[in-house]
Amino acid sequence: MVWKQLLLVSCLSAAMFLSMLQEGSSASVGVTQVATGQEPQEGVKQVFVPESDALNFLRRNGRRSPRPPQEINEENRQHPGANERQVEYYEERQYEYENFAEEQIDEYARSQEANEQWRWRGYNGLYPPYPSDRRRV
Repeated sequence: MVWKQLLLVSCLSAAMFLSMLQEGSSASVGVTQVATGQEPQEGVKQVFVPESDALNFLRRNGRRSPRPPQEINEENRQHPGANERQVEYYEERQYEYENFAEEQIDEYARSQEANEQWRWRGYNGLYPPYPSDRRRV
């Protein structure tokens, strides 16, 4: 409840403060001076310009000036080097991936051979290769 009263008092004081400052002096031209066409006072600097002048300025200066030929030539010289570095980077990644895949395949084959050798080690054909297949005596 107290915070509601505090919020109401602060809003009312802000509204009263803004209403008192509505026609205060500032660095910009007042609304009434622009509407009536009066010149700004000597000590006050005009910040805003009429809308038509602003639009004309933006129309004239809105376009980007063309780049000088030296800048274009320099940019064109840099493109092939960047493309070459990118191609080298992707070739290196492909090479590393191929090596990794080949190592994985080799490791799988080696482990499979080792398992098979372990499984058949010492088997002379007289008894089944797995202990679970032997008959208990």
